Amino acid sequence: MIASSSACGGRSAGPGLQLTYISGSNRSTQDAAYKLSGNRLVLDYGGPCDAPVDTYERVR
Repeated sequence: MIASSSACGGRSAGPGLQLTYISGSNRSTQDAAYKLSGNRLVLDYGGPCDAPVDTYERVR
């Protein structure tokens, strides 16, 4: 699901994702801001000015 998020120090909403995790009968959602630059994808799960972030890089 595409949502929106705020960038650190920004005034407008940016692109975001809402991820759903399912394990057995348990289901939880987590919002993440994302930035795609070239071959690098950064998912930011924290608030707009803090961590945690996950960085993925396309190798092929």
